[in-house]
Amino acid sequence: MLKSALLVTAGIVIGFGANAVLAQSNAPYYQVAEINVKDQTAYEASGVDKVRDGLKAHGGKLIAGGYNKATAIDGAPPANRVLIFQYPNKEASDKAWSESIKPWQMSEQVRKLADFRTIGVEAVEQK
Repeated sequence: MLKSALLVTAGIVIGFGANAVLAQSNAPYYQVAEINVKDQTAYEASGVDKVRDGLKAHGGKLIAGGYNKATAIDGAPPANRVLIFQYPNKEASDKAWSESIKPWQMSEQVRKLADFRTIGVEAVEQK
């Protein structure tokens, strides 16, 4: 009887753990890009439109930002281009980063046109 109770308890704990992992992988995920563009014309001609298309193909949706759209509320001033993208989950964000953003952004030509900082942020549960 004790063995059965322990097995049932273990099964419930494992079920809750698996459910928590599944819930996390389905939570929206955000990328926040802060880009100090040094030459806007050259930057826009560098192929950034293909990066935008790649982000959309991976489920990315631009929800805020652009050139000179961000203001500092506290601390250092933001870069001249700040973008916030929403993805269906972290996996989609990771795939967009590795397949669309990183190869373009790490090219020598693009690195001369802009300085980048990109962070990923997990969504919080809405109550």
